[in-house]
Amino acid sequence: MPYVLANTSMENQKLYAFDVLSTEKPKHWELVRIEPINYDVDGSILLTSNTLEQLKEKRVAVFDTKKAAQSEYAALGISNCRYVELKLDFTKEYLEHCGKSSSSWTDLNR
Repeated sequence: MPYVLANTSMENQKLYAFDVLSTEKPKHWELVRIEPINYDVDGSILLTSNTLEQLKEKRVAVFDTKKAAQSEYAALGISNCRYVELKLDFTKEYLEHCGKSSSSWTDLNR
């Protein structure tokens, strides 16, 4: 699952935007806000088409693994951050349904 770097605030959370491919030391970064942003119960950001568009427009760095995000964090020189997972919006609905259910209507056929 992909990850982004965010500040540690739980309310009004902002994401770190910077050019991942830049070779300058230290990298220039800024905190940007994505509005509206939806979270699942684990604190992961739910991706919608609007969220994806804003991530691209605001140049938020997206990492394919948490390990890649951690190595970039070390190179940025920031004091602290959170690693926030990105999940597809329809994954939320899939995870909420366990898929194990019994049906009572089959008892009517007996």
